[in-house]
Amino acid sequence: MGRKCVGSRRVSRPAYHVSDLDPIVAGARGLLAYEIASSTLTVHGRLDETIYRALLTAYATHPDRAVIHGVLRELCDQSRRFISDAELADLQTFARRIRGEIFFARRWFLVEGQAEYLLIHALARALGYDLDEHGVAVIDTKNNGDPVAFAVLARALGIPWLSVFDGDTAGMTYLARIGRRDFPPAEIALRCRTLPASNLETQLLADGLGPERRSILAKLGHPDATTITTAQLAQRLDKEKTAYAAELAAMIAADPAIGARMPETFQETIGALRGLTWVLTCCIAQLLDAGRDRNFRVLALTALSGCQSAAVDGRKQQLWRLCS
Repeated sequence: MGRKCVGSRRVSRPAYHVSDLDPIVAGARGLLAYEIASSTLTVHGRLDETIYRALLTAYATHPDRAVIHGVLRELCDQSRRFISDAELADLQTFARRIRGEIFFARRWFLVEGQAEYLLIHALARALGYDLDEHGVAVIDTKNNGDPVAFAVLARALGIPWLSVFDGDTAGMTYLARIGRRDFPPAEIALRCRTLPASNLETQLLADGLGPERRSILAKLGHPDATTITTAQLAQRLDKEKTAYAAELAAMIAADPAIGARMPETFQETIGALRGLTWVLTCCIAQLLDAGRDRNFRVLALTALSGCQSAAVDGRKQQLWRLCS
């Protein structure tokens, strides 16, 4: 998995030379370069917002300001697809283990761990939407690198993606870190969901799956599973995550009624995957920037119109409010 697959270290675009450009380039510490002979502005790496705004200001009074600002916007967007060597290193082990199969997927579903991976595959089949058959790769990000790195990689490759994280401090930290990688808040709201409860174990108990989980724990060799407290149950299951998830996945396959009681967040996200398209990805990634005008948000709404789920409907309402 080389950098050429995920965005170049260097991005260049033609740009007029103006005197205000020189101090910006000089103060960018190697991030920017300008070649006067070819009138080319080059970004080495990822262009941050402060320097991007300074470039816009430098051309604020230029006769071709609108054209140049469009070029700068493209330069900024392209540079943000850059993935650092450290992030690539985080992804290498995972890419080798799965032999690159995620790069042939049509969509990505990012989750935290192996338990979520097993349960979501089983739940999707119970809902009549086999993820493998529909080209959806479920990626257990915590066990194979960093959730943020996979979000950045999906953007660089142009792969549509959604995610579900725990509702605890760690889950909220993932969202904050994704935001710091130049994902606008509106895009994060569309792509990322969190469990209402703090973690998967607590959420399953809140959804009324305690009896099933006690029977699973007994099967896993805990004879007192039916008498321990709820807190003890959650604690023990946390230590048997993959094993109990495999058993619960089998129960979902055998009894669709159990699938119907699985976390609503999982069910909504699987439903949203049905309508997640390349058009939607382009609209979200390029048109929901806070600096864009109402027309762009209307176009995003058009892309969302084919998505039928409660989760997406809620986000449509957010966009309608932005457009009004």
